[in-house]
Amino acid sequence: VIGFSAGTDQPDVFFSNLRKEKWLSFFLAAAPSLIKKPSLVIKKLYGAIFYKGDSVDRLNNSFLLSSLAVDPHSESKGIGKFLINDLNQVLSDKRTSETIYLITDKNENGPVLGFYNKCGFSIESEFNNSGQREMLRLVKSIEVF
Repeated sequence: VIGFSAGTDQPDVFFSNLRKEKWLSFFLAAAPSLIKKPSLVIKKLYGAIFYKGDSVDRLNNSFLLSSLAVDPHSESKGIGKFLINDLNQVLSDKRTSETIYLITDKNENGPVLGFYNKCGFSIESEFNNSGQREMLRLVKSIEVF
């Protein structure tokens, strides 16, 4: 695998369903760290248990791009842009979403923000998450082919 993208067109129910179906796997994966750093892991688990996704009323009919990754040895070869374009094509064919959006860090994130800007994303809003981390919500209209 040199790259992948993952997301959902139902962010308001996706994370709830994921917790219901995979709770034991999450707990088992967290157990070793829970022993080493209990206060940090409990805080993270609490956040994960109550996380409802990023459902924004003004972004109805939108696809949440949760993750995009490219193998570091394959960076700067157009794979990330290919993945964005492929996702656009799939969503265009399905016609279930009007926009793609994602959440990323606002600070010290220049290369990532530059990449998404080149792919046609723009800043929709800024906010602080529960840990007061400054975040950006980026959006891109789906091009219909």
